[in-house]
Amino acid sequence: MSKSWLVISSDFQPMLGGVAEFAKQIADYFYSKGILQTIITTVSQPEKTSLPIISPYVQIKSCNNTAINFITKKINALSFYLLMAISAIMIVKYRKKSHILFCFVDDLFTPSLIYLASLVGANFHVLFHGKEILHLSQTKPGLLNLICNKSRKILFNSLATKKLFQESTNHKPDNYFILYPGIRFSILDNLAIEKIAALEILPNDSIVISTVCRLVKRKGIHFAIEAFLQLDLDETYKNVYFLIAGDGSEKQYLDNLASKKKDKIFFLGAVTDGQKKNLLLRSSIFIMPNYSVNGTDFEGFGISFTEAAYLGNFVIGGNSGGAIEAVRLCPQGVLVDTDTEEPVPSITEALNEALKLSNRSDKIRTPGINSGDKSLRDKIDLGISIDRLISSLNH
Repeated sequence: MSKSWLVISSDFQPMLGGVAEFAKQIADYFYSKGILQTIITTVSQPEKTSLPIISPYVQIKSCNNTAINFITKKINALSFYLLMAISAIMIVKYRKKSHILFCFVDDLFTPSLIYLASLVGANFHVLFHGKEILHLSQTKPGLLNLICNKSRKILFNSLATKKLFQESTNHKPDNYFILYPGIRFSILDNLAIEKIAALEILPNDSIVISTVCRLVKRKGIHFAIEAFLQLDLDETYKNVYFLIAGDGSEKQYLDNLASKKKDKIFFLGAVTDGQKKNLLLRSSIFIMPNYSVNGTDFEGFGISFTEAAYLGNFVIGGNSGGAIEAVRLCPQGVLVDTDTEEPVPSITEALNEALKLSNRSDKIRTPGINSGDKSLRDKIDLGISIDRLISSLNH
């Protein structure tokens, strides 16, 4: 029988973003297999869940009263250190009985716990997503060295992330496993579609370009909007619309950028899984021209590419980071050079080519990534990937 898993992550749903979603999917799968010990996260859980979660850390919001703010900070700090103490006890208790998986390495919460896991000889593993490697290589290089030398397995969300780790640490770990942020097909196939108001008002003959992501700079959505605005939207592509799902720090800037064509570009905000499925089924082209932001950021994989492709979209991604692997897994897609001085013309050209394909058919292809290609489906089925990980640890 497989050992149970203690999952520790400072990024976890309901926090937005791919890391939080990935951690939740991993925990869900462990739970479905009956091997989840506990999840420990600093992210408060406002709603009850069937998952065993320890999350006493409650972030109380500040106010204008100085005295109350002082008390608030003390309560938040106490809650944080209480969670640290609980985590330390759990690591010591389950150091041999369970696998301990650190799903994300942040600055404050997980480093001390990883040092402790190493000190007590715990059976621990660390999952890397990309950007945090850039940061830790500058702030905590010793921690990366310790992880390389002491962890049972180092998990990377793509080969590109593994390469980044090697370049940043000068280590070539042989105890690694590539765990793509895959799709749980059975859940996605049975997921109920939920309405999106913006889709309801579009003309019946409309062609939809979509994106679903956190609205942060590295996703390149500003490039996508600029490229979209270069299209002949008044004549040739008068029935084409761009729907952007997600929220983030770039939202206001993107909104201003799209103001020239508010009748063509719609911001949907955060969407549910059912709404995301609806959007991706309705759209023909998915675009996220990610880039490295002058070498300061990194797209570890890009699960949205493979989800969009599975639901029938032609995908356009940036020729940067792990997105290269994600797009190459898709049956129809193109990579554009985005780490250049002028990426927009190439993105516009890619959109034009994709739109020519979509004009020849209502949907570029039927939902289902290469349904006859079992090897490809296996690569992005999260359950199969985790089973392979567990099997590798049992040998």
